[in-house]
Amino acid sequence: MGECLFEANSDGEIIYQSTIEVEKTKSELKDSAIQFFKLIDKKNIYDVRLIQNEKENYVDYDVNIASGRVKANADFISWERDRSTLRCHVKIEFKDGRYRYTVNPYETNRQTIRGEAKSDGRPNEIHWQRVNSLIKERSQYKPGKKKYIEYTEQIDDEIDCYQAEYNALQNFLSLISSYCDYVENSDKEADF
Repeated sequence: MGECLFEANSDGEIIYQSTIEVEKTKSELKDSAIQFFKLIDKKNIYDVRLIQNEKENYVDYDVNIASGRVKANADFISWERDRSTLRCHVKIEFKDGRYRYTVNPYETNRQTIRGEAKSDGRPNEIHWQRVNSLIKERSQYKPGKKKYIEYTEQIDDEIDCYQAEYNALQNFLSLISSYCDYVENSDKEADF
């Protein structure tokens, strides 16, 4: 694999975890977390699903994060679609005065590229599998030819998509790192 945006551990898993100190009780942190997920679920970029009952010490959710909209064309029809979606498992554990979040973006779902069989998998792996496959396909054509240019554009699009997924996840992590403030200021329009 080439350069990887998503930092992976030795098992290839991509896990983000941090402990945040907040001057709130465990109960207040939990209530704010539940409210936070309800609020972001109303945004087009997120789709939130509770995967376990909310326990006293933690909440557990699956979150789909869209990495942005792109134009799609077919014949004479154009429309906008989600470029790709990261599916994450999110767990927030509570103690008085602090919480710990764990986010595991365990797979990405992309629009299938012509000739590609794989369209689900870990973000780093699927990105490089697709780029390498496109480079291989492109190598059959001479530079400057129409097909060569098409494959070059698809490679550029794949790189842009990978960066957009990474940016979307980083934005989500910054929201989780300050979710109490987000809930308290929810009457203001959030910048997504």
